[in-house]
Amino acid sequence: MESSRRLDVDTIMEAAKRLDELVLWVLRSRGKLGRSSIIQEIFVTHGFSPPSEKIDEILERMEREGYVKREKEGLISVYALTEKGQEIVNGKTSISIC
Repeated sequence: MESSRRLDVDTIMEAAKRLDELVLWVLRSRGKLGRSSIIQEIFVTHGFSPPSEKIDEILERMEREGYVKREKEGLISVYALTEKGQEIVNGKTSISIC
């Protein structure tokens, strides 16, 4: 039982370390999304909900660095990959985004 639980914790910790990559992957696979939809998609596909503050931090940094663009849809900010972001997720660029 303990080893099974440990595996789950290890898996979750590894996913948390790769949160930047998960955000890019979600935007690539689902298109333009708001923060809460990104969090929900990570939960559905990886089994954990990252803190909204961390997602905000990642999205703001990625926007500054040109990997995502933000648009307003009513009161909600939605994010989509830029061409530079597409290159990262498609493996054409080997820039570290962490």
